[in-house]
Amino acid sequence: MAIDLVDAGGRGDPRRRPPAGPVIDEYSAAVREEATVTLTLLRTPMRLGDRLAELHATVSLMAELQARLPTVVAAARDQGHDWADIAEALGVSATTARRRYRDPSTNER
Repeated sequence: MAIDLVDAGGRGDPRRRPPAGPVIDEYSAAVREEATVTLTLLRTPMRLGDRLAELHATVSLMAELQARLPTVVAAARDQGHDWADIAEALGVSATTARRRYRDPSTNER
């Protein structure tokens, strides 16, 4: 599926802020589909189209993304983003975001 990033329903402005909270749309679906197919082809090429292979690829990608969240949150904090903005992107409260992702080695609140 080709996605026109320039004329994406008014979303083509490269300076725009990310949407508030997680978004499930045709863009995330296209990326997910491509990633699932690619991972299935890399791990079990003869099983493309097999729903168990697709399930394995899907949960593997979910685990990879979950494991990456602390790193991305820390990088956002390093760039000066506050807990309210990070919480909004995560779709949780600032208190929850801070509790889950703050660096315990600092006295950050």
